[in-house]
Amino acid sequence: VLMHIHLLLKTQDFESAQSYFDKLSDQAKALPFSRGLLAQLQLQGNNSQLAQVNLEAAYSAHPTPQNANLMYQIIEKNKGPKPAYEFLQKHVRQNSNDQANLMRLANLQLGLSRDLAIQSYQTAVKLNQNNFIAHNNLAYLFMEKNDLEPALEHAERANEIRPADVNVLDTLGAIQLKRGKHEIALEHFKIAVENMDDNINDVIYVNYIEALLANGQTTLAKRKIEQHKVNDNNAKSKLAELESKYF
Repeated sequence: VLMHIHLLLKTQDFESAQSYFDKLSDQAKALPFSRGLLAQLQLQGNNSQLAQVNLEAAYSAHPTPQNANLMYQIIEKNKGPKPAYEFLQKHVRQNSNDQANLMRLANLQLGLSRDLAIQSYQTAVKLNQNNFIAHNNLAYLFMEKNDLEPALEHAERANEIRPADVNVLDTLGAIQLKRGKHEIALEHFKIAVENMDDNINDVIYVNYIEALLANGQTTLAKRKIEQHKVNDNNAKSKLAELESKYF
């Protein structure tokens, strides 16, 4: 029955899950796993304080990736982002193989400390050499530090794992532009733009225009500017800079 409730919660059938939970014996309801299920139901009922008490019991008995993620969410809701971040840090230290929450921590660190984010992503790729997101983010972070050798190494590894991914191609292109390899950069950006189809990412599109201009393809760059209206503010700002520099 408990696993059935668990599956109902995963499919967000909260009404059925509550109905099954209500029928459990008091002994079954007192189990740590059951208290974790109850916490999820209480969260849906906006009873986050009680939910945290029950989830703490569930997490203490079973510090699983899912329980840790729920704990992070509920602490953030009840106490704010800093205590939630501190909880996640502690959890990852104590559960070094939890890749999902390690990645969650690294993503949070992107806005807090680039050096800490690099450490977390490096740990992530040690745990899983095929984690293309970690490789790509490491490539971007090293590029930001102008450390282009490890940046290129991680970007190429990400591209081996996921060769059609537009974000990976964008990172590769940006690194090659910084390395002065303009033709190679343009190849990556061209494929990225082709792979976007109708769902155009403005930032990547403007990076493609930059690569065209760096390769002296001014006429084509002008045509590409006319073909797509850029709405993203950061991309618009960069495009204005490019137009001022090249036209």
